[in-house]
Amino acid sequence: MDESVNPHPPLITENGTTSTSTIVDSSRELNASSEPLIQATTDPPPISRPDRELDADFQSTSNLKVKRKREPSVEEPDSQDDLLCQCPICFEKWSNTGSHRLISMKCGHLFGQSAQSFNLKLYRKMDCTGEKRHQSKVSSVQVCFVPSSALMFADRISNRSYLPSATISKRDIRPIWAKQIVSVDSCKLEQMQNDFDALRQKYQEQEIELSKLHLAYQMCRTELTRKDAEIKKVQLLLDSNTAAVDFGVRTSVSLIHGLEFDKKLKFHETANICRVMAFNPGYNMIVASKSTPTGVHGVQKISLVDNLNLETVVNHSRAIRDIQCSPSGLCLTTALDSTAKITSLKDNCVVQSYNLTAPGWCCSWDEVDENRLYCGLMDDSIMVFDVRNTREHMYHLKNHELTKKKPIHSIVHMAGPKNSILCANLDCLYQWDLSGDAPVCSVIEVDSQGYHPYSVSYDKASATILASFRSQTSTKHIHGSLAENILEVQNVFHNPQKQTALARTWHFSKPRTAQSNESDTEYVICAGDEAEKSLCLWDDASTRRSIDIGSNVMDVKTTVVNNEVYLATLTGNEMHLYRS
Repeated sequence: MDESVNPHPPLITENGTTSTSTIVDSSRELNASSEPLIQATTDPPPISRPDRELDADFQSTSNLKVKRKREPSVEEPDSQDDLLCQCPICFEKWSNTGSHRLISMKCGHLFGQSAQSFNLKLYRKMDCTGEKRHQSKVSSVQVCFVPSSALMFADRISNRSYLPSATISKRDIRPIWAKQIVSVDSCKLEQMQNDFDALRQKYQEQEIELSKLHLAYQMCRTELTRKDAEIKKVQLLLDSNTAAVDFGVRTSVSLIHGLEFDKKLKFHETANICRVMAFNPGYNMIVASKSTPTGVHGVQKISLVDNLNLETVVNHSRAIRDIQCSPSGLCLTTALDSTAKITSLKDNCVVQSYNLTAPGWCCSWDEVDENRLYCGLMDDSIMVFDVRNTREHMYHLKNHELTKKKPIHSIVHMAGPKNSILCANLDCLYQWDLSGDAPVCSVIEVDSQGYHPYSVSYDKASATILASFRSQTSTKHIHGSLAENILEVQNVFHNPQKQTALARTWHFSKPRTAQSNESDTEYVICAGDEAEKSLCLWDDASTRRSIDIGSNVMDVKTTVVNNEVYLATLTGNEMHLYRS
């Protein structure tokens, strides 16, 4: 009889025994399943013969192997195989199309195409040659995620001749189609990608628009700067041509009655820290001295256009006694520390310092040559400096026989043919003539009679002088002009109140209106009233106006900004600003 044919012959081991071979599906091996696909045995089960004794008369029977008809096996669909949709390399779900489509190797295992292609590239890059390559074939294939059952199957078919000579290549990759795949909805991903592309394009458009706006902004700023310069130039031209007419029309009323309170600035609650001040028209600011109880001595910059903004520059070690500003914006100060210093108000730093032989009480710039400056000292002497000579002074003027050796509290340079320095100490008025080869000192004759000067001011526009005198009981203010060594009196203004503090007085002039039958110039005299704690204003018609300040007035100054008259009064801790 024909023997049953086993499609899978048994494996013969080294000791000659037979063994059963099992081929395990790769997908089930990955899922730890041990159920075999096909099982074959070497000997079929024996046929049972219950009538063996009845057949004793017949010849011996031989054991025939009856070929049992294999019943067609109906394989139940394995839901696990159909639902196994993950690549064992990257553990991502495969698809029927695309870069990660389902493929099969020669061994029958399933992978994603992109993942297996990546493993093949790694396999080709391995540098294994000769004997070393032969020893690493199985491990190399295992690196490519080929299961051990596939290696056994290849070994059996090729009688151990497949692995030494075979390599894994792209030709071994066979695309297949799965029975069941899990669909992944990529609509949301595509929508997000489209939204991202739209946002990126919108962002680029916004960047371009922003660049255009920046360029337009810079062009507008450049044009604005140019227009501003043109406006300032035209404004200066108008001021030079029509200042007198505008002044007269706006101030048809007396100037002392046209001044109105504008602002008040308080420097300290109780302490008297201020003494002198000066206007700086170049920067539209007021510069006031500052001496705090903590030992800070310097100047305060008070802006007229920025809501009286304060800024302090420390430049002395003791109290400042006088401040003068040059047209170029430099600030000259002299103090009791026996120094005179030039401070840049733009950079807030001291640019030049001069040592004095005695504490400084007053100072002045030269009206013609800005390089020259004058300092009046407490020992009744005057030191003349040139900023171009930083090592020593030019002159040291003194004549104690005529001037009585009293501290100089006021000094003014008067330009003109005579080129003289007007000085006032606590005893008299005198001047130094600098027009000759050597300076000459002379005392100015004033009908004072028991009065002593405590302040002198000079109005450059009208070339007039205001000299303030005090006695034990009253004060008087003489307004006049200097002719040779005599003060020609134009007006005298009396105040029955005495003055104890060494305060400053001031006077200024303005063109009078065309409708007036009086002189073409109107004068205003400013002085503090110590008893009433007020500011007294007189005009050339002896009209008086008293403005309540609430404290002793230490200094008074005026200036003209944009055709407006600004008048500032300084007390020990406050500044009051008026304008007309």
